[in-house]
Amino acid sequence: MKKTFDRYFGKNIVSKIYAAGIVLIAIGVVVAFAYSAFYGIPVAALGVLLFFITSAFKVSDSDLDEFVAKRTEEYAEQKIEGKAFGKKTLEAKDFSVFNGFFCDSNDVKFKSGRDGKVRTSRFFITAVSVSKGEAHIFSTDYELLSDSEIRFSEIHLSKDDEITVKKVESEFPRGIFAITINTSDNVVSFYLPDDALADQLISDIERMN
Repeated sequence: MKKTFDRYFGKNIVSKIYAAGIVLIAIGVVVAFAYSAFYGIPVAALGVLLFFITSAFKVSDSDLDEFVAKRTEEYAEQKIEGKAFGKKTLEAKDFSVFNGFFCDSNDVKFKSGRDGKVRTSRFFITAVSVSKGEAHIFSTDYELLSDSEIRFSEIHLSKDDEITVKKVESEFPRGIFAITINTSDNVVSFYLPDDALADQLISDIERMN
């Protein structure tokens, strides 16, 4: 079996077998010490077998987080580094990069993890740079289940642009803001988490004009 994220959001039979393996190990140990090793050891051995077989295919909260973190770490280098904007060449190091899970339609799957954090089948990565009267924003939405990009947006702003910024917090999951920026000839939307640095960058953009 291959680790796939639909298993995380769907009926995760592998996780149930994994949990059953742990239970069998515990039962086997108790039986072996309290009653008879003849009966306890085979039960524990079966539990160990199920545990090791399923652990390689079990999809956990950390699997999703590590996948998103890796994409985030690589984002600025892959999407931004070396792009030309007028006479300027953009550099990855000048961008602050954010990520988060979001829900934008009824077909988005979600699950509350063991840590209480809601994870959905879609996530965003947004990179923002504001300096010297200009701002650059790159944002991509990803579909976990198909491992594909479903939207990409790019906007470049200057202090001469007439800018209107609208922030709306999502109802689900909480802590995610939909940002819409209007200029005289462009409208772009993207997501940002409820983060102090993200708030500061948006405030800097609003103050440019």
